[in-house]
Amino acid sequence: MTDKAKAWLAKAYPVPANEVPKRKIACIEHGLAKWEMLRRAELDEYELFCIDDAVWDGEHRILKIDDTSCALCHHWHDRTSLTYTPCRLCPIDHKECGVGGAWRAWTSHRNPEPMILVLREALTREKAKAAKRKRN
Repeated sequence: MTDKAKAWLAKAYPVPANEVPKRKIACIEHGLAKWEMLRRAELDEYELFCIDDAVWDGEHRILKIDDTSCALCHHWHDRTSLTYTPCRLCPIDHKECGVGGAWRAWTSHRNPEPMILVLREALTREKAKAAKRKRN
């Protein structure tokens, strides 16, 4: 892995998703860091590119972009669900993230902006809830 790729990874994905504590704000912030670093300008700055579902430096796969690199998915994706709503407990609205939402913008067009927006909205909601709990 190149030094630039290591530097990008340190900013985008400082710890694996499964090591992020099961706290909504922590998981959302972890995801937001990753998605913001998936912007074209960031990838270009670090001489990285995307092929299929991963970030590459030319020789090495740096990070796979899927549920395995998402702390929210790690903690709230119900893989045993018999319904079509395995993400119903996730702090972000699964309709916003899922097949027809922000995730689709990434898989179809490599556009991270819809996911960044969804995560920022979720972060604002969760911080407001935390502040309300603290006041009560």
